[in-house]
Amino acid sequence: MGRQQAGRDRHRCHVLGQSPAQQPLVLDTASITNLNVNGIVKIAQANPKLDLGVIQPPKLADGEQGEAFGGAGPGLMINKDSKSKDLAWQFIEFMVGKDVNLQYVQSFGGLPVRTSAADSDYVKDSPVLQAALQAFKQFVPNPNVAGWVQARDTMDTYLEQALNGKLSTKDTLAKMSTEVDSVLKKSR
Repeated sequence: MGRQQAGRDRHRCHVLGQSPAQQPLVLDTASITNLNVNGIVKIAQANPKLDLGVIQPPKLADGEQGEAFGGAGPGLMINKDSKSKDLAWQFIEFMVGKDVNLQYVQSFGGLPVRTSAADSDYVKDSPVLQAALQAFKQFVPNPNVAGWVQARDTMDTYLEQALNGKLSTKDTLAKMSTEVDSVLKKSR
């Protein structure tokens, strides 16, 4: 996707893998980005004076509430073929315990998995976490579909081109649709 060009492209909207102090929002070389909760929390910590807002998923043309696909989040899982399911379950119970989970998510700026943590100072003192909690009802987990990551990255590439004025909306949707369909077809 050309992430190495991010620092040179003033209109870049999506940058991953950089330290928070190097993010275009912090450097004032971008006005919008697409990040997960902990990325936004880290940017707020890197520049507390930055006036950050979090856009809620917009309503669709018919008035139906829009949704947002979630990326990496506070999920833990046990593989179906695990030979230590009981031990894995004990670990999950430990990690989602109120105190441990709160301590864990604070270490990386994440959103706690327990609703009771919404009353913690960590959540109450963070406008970013408050906005994320408001939008949480509209979060949809990433689909468990072969080829999803490649399809998502393909969409990201075309959307970036549209946002930078390199493709029209019509061309973006046509090319993106064709390429994503091809990715998903190869993944079956």
